[in-house]
Amino acid sequence: MTCGVGLRQVAPFRMKREPKWGNRHILQLNWVFDEYFVLPDVWESVFKPFGVGRRPVLDHRREKPLSTVVQLDIQGRAMSKIDFKDDDFEVCESCGYRKHHAHRRGMFPFVETDRKDHMVKTQEYFGSGGSAWQAILISAELYREIKRKKLKGVTFYPMAEA
Repeated sequence: MTCGVGLRQVAPFRMKREPKWGNRHILQLNWVFDEYFVLPDVWESVFKPFGVGRRPVLDHRREKPLSTVVQLDIQGRAMSKIDFKDDDFEVCESCGYRKHHAHRRGMFPFVETDRKDHMVKTQEYFGSGGSAWQAILISAELYREIKRKKLKGVTFYPMAEA
């Protein structure tokens, strides 16, 4: 509870109203860095064919699903742990778990993934203080489809080779 590591989603996200998408197709909430939200037609045409599920997002007051947004349901987990070498990290005083500082530039360290999963979360957590999240990794095929469809709203970093 102190550091945020290991928290699991047990209910749908709630929003006050339909998001204002502007020219974006993908969005994140500014306090939840390992969950993504997309327009339903974007999920249908881009993410569903790659086996990425979806979850409803509820109107906070009416408790009914919003019509212009769904949450991507990322079930896959990376198979290997990341070799961070001399990376910066902090250790939670309560649970003893290590959180790495956010990756901001250059190649993301190599992580082995199952070839059938096109979108996975790392085993490791990132963040500081009470904030913790897992990095999201996508396959080259899904990346190319996102770029081909010219989707906006997310930044990508290449992964180093093994």
